[in-house]
Amino acid sequence: MQAVGEDTIRKRLRAVPEAPGCYLLRDAAGKVIYVGKALRLRSRLRSYFQAPQGQKLELMKRIHDFEVMRTANDVEALVLENELIKHYQPRFNIRLKDDKNFLYLKLPMREDYPRVHYTRRIHNDGAIYFGPFASALGLRQTVKSIRQLLPFRTCSDDVFRQGRVCLDFHIKRCPGPCEGRISREDYRARVQEVAMLMEGRSDVLARDLHGRMEQSAEKLDFENAARYRDKLRAVEKIADRQKVVTRGRDDQDLVSYARQGKDVFVEVAYIRGGKMVGHDGHALEGELDVPEAELLRSFLVRYYSSATHIPRTIVLTAAVDEEEQVRQWLEQRREGPVALEVPQRGRKRQLVDQLAETAAEELKQLRIQWDYDRSRTEPMLQALAYALDLDAPPHRIECYDISNIQGESATGAMVVFEEGRPKHEDYRSFRIRYTPGPNDFAMMQEVLRRRFARLESAQRREDSAEVADRSFSTRPDMVLIDGGKSRASGWPRSGRRSSHPTPPTRSSRSTTRRGCSWSSASATRRTASPSPTTARSAARRR
Repeated sequence: MQAVGEDTIRKRLRAVPEAPGCYLLRDAAGKVIYVGKALRLRSRLRSYFQAPQGQKLELMKRIHDFEVMRTANDVEALVLENELIKHYQPRFNIRLKDDKNFLYLKLPMREDYPRVHYTRRIHNDGAIYFGPFASALGLRQTVKSIRQLLPFRTCSDDVFRQGRVCLDFHIKRCPGPCEGRISREDYRARVQEVAMLMEGRSDVLARDLHGRMEQSAEKLDFENAARYRDKLRAVEKIADRQKVVTRGRDDQDLVSYARQGKDVFVEVAYIRGGKMVGHDGHALEGELDVPEAELLRSFLVRYYSSATHIPRTIVLTAAVDEEEQVRQWLEQRREGPVALEVPQRGRKRQLVDQLAETAAEELKQLRIQWDYDRSRTEPMLQALAYALDLDAPPHRIECYDISNIQGESATGAMVVFEEGRPKHEDYRSFRIRYTPGPNDFAMMQEVLRRRFARLESAQRREDSAEVADRSFSTRPDMVLIDGGKSRASGWPRSGRRSSHPTPPTRSSRSTTRRGCSWSSASATRRTASPSPTTARSAARRR
């Protein structure tokens, strides 16, 4: 994409409405690098192009084009901004790291015998969702503890329809609804109890269990009374671990953060019925050198856009930017009043300060882990760049292979590494459509042709659906093809109509063309190296 001329910029700025809406800033390749919102679009964009300062100055060095989207009001602009940031994942916006991978716990209450299970997507299907949980391990451990107290089914619907109890029933982790070992009403009541525990309402469940125990004892049903007694004791132990922190009974969230350099970590603590029932941490990414108010505003919008529960009160460590618009948006999502509080003293101030200390400790541990990962991956990438005659270590590596059963059920796989680490969310599979029979050579050509056609389409912005897939709209620095010289040499024919670099057909050495390196997995390596240590290190990694 060519840069837009200054005269054209002035004319286009004059044509921008002085109305609320969102704007997208694009780089020379047409990629969205920043999404913003404004009450007056024309004034906001003029501030970028006329006298940029600070972060805006760094941003303007990369901007080659812009576009605007008008909205009816500023709250609608806030909603649209959040959706666009999720859609494009722009570099200069603040985002939650790996927010697409957060786990939820789903209780599908419309089913006769709800299956309690994990999911990564929320649907408007009448189910109860809990989350998002940044720690999948923490959620699984919580569910494991609850299941010991309140057994429920986790099997798939296909297994459930077989009508036979499995091992979970015999080890007392499932009440056996598939064989009718528990009635529909009793099982649904059990799942409601699970929901109470997940909501932090252990005191409500304890009162309910105590009432059932008393009723069973009055009826001389001592066996059931003993079961309720054991459950009551277990619930009381859970309640003891939930610390009483406030006198009120309203649900509240506490939000605080820690910042070290360009790294930011935000902690959210959950208070339900006056008790601290848990907390969760979230690392942020993007250009984080922004004021505190803007940082908190961005986090609140990103986090609560996917949260399953919005409390009556959100207690913050500092005031947020555009507080009124954020509050109105939260009230729309909650369908009720929401208060944003910034305590200056007292118990709540102590709580957010303690939460900030927790965030600082978490960030310290994360930075140690990040530094350790970089210390391992950077030498490997440098050795790889030297072995393959690359100008620089590859940032993004894509690996391809083909699998089929005598030509049937053929599938191509794309595995992605960024900065030397697997990027699982960018993995893709290709169902072979146009290659008949067991022809791995032609199948690989088809996979590569389709993958880079998606890349070109995304860069031309012809199809929004293509742009939405970040894995296909990101250009690799290196492509590895399994199968040796024959498959690697097949790429030039499949790529003649592509503007992307053509790989070498020789297996003796990979070359770099236009910043993208192509290599076969069976290629021989260079025999010379600057030192024996480097040669041995590279050989071990290969």
